[in-house]
Amino acid sequence: MFYESWLDYFNSLIIHNYFFPATAYTFLGFKIINDELNAVVAQEFIVASEPTDLAAVKDFLEFNHFRNNRNNDYINNKLGLIFEDLHE
Repeated sequence: MFYESWLDYFNSLIIHNYFFPATAYTFLGFKIINDELNAVVAQEFIVASEPTDLAAVKDFLEFNHFRNNRNNDYINNKLGLIFEDLHE
């Protein structure tokens, strides 16, 4: 479980869609699996046209006041946001 509450999950979804509109998620509804409530989301399949330039990602995020704190994880203390495991 990555989130403490459904509110945390939906806030995360909204933030992702705001910062990464090209990879936005669409919330489709809920489904009960093994007696647990789960969110159902959809995301367009993304075909990479070129390898990810991690240096360009870092430049973009630093320009937007995020700092790289380890591997491909970034944090913006002022906004209180953490982007983790950024990849293609």
